[in-house]
Amino acid sequence: MGKRKEYRKEGEIEKAFESAIKKVLRIMIGVHPQFGPPRPVAAISASAPLSVQVNFSEGAVGVMVLGLDQDTAAHLTEAFCCESLEIGSADFIDAISEITNMIAGNAKRNFPQGARISRPRVRIGADLEAGPLSKRPGVHLDCWTELGDLAVEYDVRFEPEDSQEETDYEVSTCG
Repeated sequence: MGKRKEYRKEGEIEKAFESAIKKVLRIMIGVHPQFGPPRPVAAISASAPLSVQVNFSEGAVGVMVLGLDQDTAAHLTEAFCCESLEIGSADFIDAISEITNMIAGNAKRNFPQGARISRPRVRIGADLEAGPLSKRPGVHLDCWTELGDLAVEYDVRFEPEDSQEETDYEVSTCG
């Protein structure tokens, strides 16, 4: 297993997320994402008709939320699965969760220390809000693709390796 990347400069967490989004969308869906500049937000919330939340724990602690409209979600899942899926169906939930899980997983592999990610939580038709984990703001990253627009918001920080600190996020786990 390769050595984990050390974060030495401001903005490297942003680069990890942007790189993860780009890799997943290009390889798994076949689109070429473009990004706006990352901007701070007071709290992590995706004010979109469809939101998918993933929590980070054990090393990297925080949250990532993918927010998009239902048309974009339908186009992305259709390109991913090679078939049209009904919004809200079990197959649709599985597909949009897997896309989000791959983005979070690719981002965490570039974190300076290990991390676990939760099972994605999908919300359709209502905003998802995860309160701030720390006193610093989260980051909002807009993304445009041939299939529609999306946004990713995240707040990730790194805990000392011997920390047993609790998170403010409800963590759901597979199993």
